Amino acid sequence: MLLSDIADILQANPEELLTLWLADQITAVVADEKEIANKVLDAVKGNIK
Repeated sequence: MLLSDIADILQANPEELLTLWLADQITAVVADEKEIANKVLDAVKGNIK
């Protein structure tokens, strides 16, 4: 099933669903590293720019 199909079923914005899913994935990875979580997120922001 594609994201667009899920979004249609939920009557939601596909980009918003993807954003929420990615945020959950990142949170799961850095959750145990709370002291460096913000540094990690800042590095990701820098890499995207």
